[in-house]
Amino acid sequence: MLSLTLNGSTMATSKQVVIDTNVLVALVDACDTLHTHAQALGEALVARESLLVYYDVIINEAISVLARRAQEQRRTHQFTDLLDGLLHQVPTEVIVWLSSETPRLYSQVIDLVRTTSGAFTFMTP
Repeated sequence: MLSLTLNGSTMATSKQVVIDTNVLVALVDACDTLHTHAQALGEALVARESLLVYYDVIINEAISVLARRAQEQRRTHQFTDLLDGLLHQVPTEVIVWLSSETPRLYSQVIDLVRTTSGAFTFMTP
C-alpha cells in the first residue's frame, strides 16, 4: 500500500495538503472507481514532498464510509481489511486532532468498530 505520510508534524508549510475523505477512501478501497486516480495523486504528492494532513473528522468519516459501503456492496467480509488499510495509511500519531475528546476515545471506538464489523462507527446515530 502506498504510504502518503511523510511525517507527523503539523508545522506550517507551503506544501501542506489536507487529504479529503473521498481520496482517502479511494486509496484504501481497491474496488473504488477512483482508486487508480487516488494512487496517482498520492504518488504525485509524495514526489512533490508534500506534507499530508489528516484531520480526525476525515478519518472518522472515512471509517463510516468504508463501513457503509462494505454493507451496501455486500462486502462486510472485507471490512476488517479495509479498516486495517486505513489505520495503516493513517497511523494515530499523524492525525491532526480537532476534537478534544476523540484522541482519548479513539482506540476504544476503533475496537468497537472492529468488533461490530462497522455496525457502530464514529457517525452511528
